[in-house]
Amino acid sequence: MKKTVPLPELSPESRLIDTHCHLDMADYQADLEEVLAGASRCGVTRIITIGIDLASSRRAVELAQCYEGVHAAVGIHPHDAEAADEEAFRQLAELAASPNVVGYGEIGLDYAKNYSPKDVQLRVFARQLELAKELRLPLIIHDRDAHEDTLRLLRDKGPFPQGGVMHCFSGDAEMARQVLELGFYISIPGIVTFPNAAAMREAVQEVPLDRLLLETDGPFLAPAPFRGKRNLPQYLLHTAAAVAELKGVSLGDIARQPGVGDNSHGATTQRADHQGRTDQAAWQSQSKPQCSGKQLGRAYAKQQCEPQFPQQRLVHGIVADAHDLRGDGRNSADNAAAQRASQPYRPGGAGTGRMLQQVYEQSRQAAE
Repeated sequence: MKKTVPLPELSPESRLIDTHCHLDMADYQADLEEVLAGASRCGVTRIITIGIDLASSRRAVELAQCYEGVHAAVGIHPHDAEAADEEAFRQLAELAASPNVVGYGEIGLDYAKNYSPKDVQLRVFARQLELAKELRLPLIIHDRDAHEDTLRLLRDKGPFPQGGVMHCFSGDAEMARQVLELGFYISIPGIVTFPNAAAMREAVQEVPLDRLLLETDGPFLAPAPFRGKRNLPQYLLHTAAAVAELKGVSLGDIARQPGVGDNSHGATTQRADHQGRTDQAAWQSQSKPQCSGKQLGRAYAKQQCEPQFPQQRLVHGIVADAHDLRGDGRNSADNAAAQRASQPYRPGGAGTGRMLQQVYEQSRQAAE
């Protein structure tokens, strides 16, 4: 009989945000709604699903359209840098006009795999840094074995008023200090639970608690109790517990941190709805009528469908009509930036803190 590994428990009023997950990937498509239900049941009530190329960015936006509590980021990962061109950037800018998009990424450099040549990675990274700035979006940075070039480009192209996050942080305490000087947050994955992650644990101890974010990077990098298996958003609790131990605080203290805990307490983040339903039933009750998560999952897993939204037209607030985007003569990036500039943010904080504050503000408005 397989032994069940218990999850750390949050108090009923506590909620967490998984700031980096790839819900569009095939690993989740057979049971996507069950995955979301399990996350909600355990207190992970908000998930940012991350684009890694044009197609996955579009799917991320569509999933955010389907489910309350799911938000999207768009961008082109360094593995796919060779496929990036100005047409792709134009379409990403249009997707970024969605009110469900809260960040630009996953972008950056990966010298461990070099699936795209270094010079191409550097050029595409630089271009996307510029685009994110135009769009007024926080950055979500991928850096693997490329610390020096990553930091150099961020300094050269900065400053970034909306800030950003160093996703799946892999550096040491010194690199963490340099990231913080840029005004960025540091996101901690399940790797922090691995026995050989001493440098990351040292960095966590050095970084102020209010500059840390948590992520699964699912379906990858499941924490130690589940290492080598599919990572699920609910496993974020193991990462949160590890960080709490390193910082000498409680799990509840972690959940109260801006950007780590979902403190909106809006109608769309309740772990049980007003009728007491939880889990899958609650997620299904939140599902927006335009699409079905299971239908999306089956289609994406088989790679047999085109997105239900035409590329040049966003409906129900996710994509704007081409006339709305270009009617005043500006390009799509300018329009997206203007639209985002008009969106309210809570006072205080900066960078990715604002990204999450935008999420909170949307929840507050939904609850009113």
